[in-house]
Amino acid sequence: MTATDLAAGLFRVLETGDPALATEVVHKEFRNREAAVAPPACRISGPAGVLASSAWMQSAFEGLRLPFMETIHNGDQVWVRLRMQGRHSGAFVLFRDGAVDQVVPPTGREIDFEQIHVLGLRGQLPGTRDR
Repeated sequence: MTATDLAAGLFRVLETGDPALATEVVHKEFRNREAAVAPPACRISGPAGVLASSAWMQSAFEGLRLPFMETIHNGDQVWVRLRMQGRHSGAFVLFRDGAVDQVVPPTGREIDFEQIHVLGLRGQLPGTRDR
């Protein structure tokens, strides 16, 4: 599996909530460092945290899609530029210090915005190092 395959698998897990794929592509020590506004379960390491993130996003965004625009593999990192798309059909609940901070009611509108993610591979591919 290539670095781009692993990255694509991770975002496919977020789109689908597929636990088998999560086990295949998410390292047991994976942590989402950007989960500060996510529910506490999203901060759990490994596949469980990614599946919690998937459930959180899918509860607010119907038809969630994360199509890749560009990827760059550099040593033990993959940079992914993607779009987050779907319909804001459920409450989007934001957290601070583990407690509900804000609830954004559903708008029914389509969302479409660009994101950039930097993923560390942590020895998942030959030639990458653990850290």
